[in-house]
Amino acid sequence: MASGITHGWRSTWEGASVAFFALAAVVGVLGTTIIHHVDIDVLRVIVGTLLLIFGMQWLTKAILRSSGFKAMHDEVRIYEKEVEELKKENISGTANATPLLS
Repeated sequence: MASGITHGWRSTWEGASVAFFALAAVVGVLGTTIIHHVDIDVLRVIVGTLLLIFGMQWLTKAILRSSGFKAMHDEVRIYEKEVEELKKENISGTANATPLLS
C-alpha cells in the first residue's frame, strides 16, 4: 500500500498480478503432481505439523507481547516509516531505475 501511494498504483498492481499468476502456475503444476504421487495421510501429517509449528510461534509472540516482554506491533508507525523511506527514495532519483515492465 505504501508503495502504491508513493510510486503509483500501476506498478503495484502489475507486481501483484505477476505474483498471483506465478503462484497459480506453481500450484497448478506441483499441486497435481503431489496429489498423484504422495499419500493423502502423509500430506495431512506434513501440513498439520507445519500448522502446529507456525501456530506455536505466533502464540509465543502473542503471549510475549501481551505480557510486555516484546514490543507491541504498531502498524500505523510501520506504515508511516515505510512511506517516508519510499518518498526519500523517490526524491533521490533512485526510484524506478530499473522498471519491471516498461
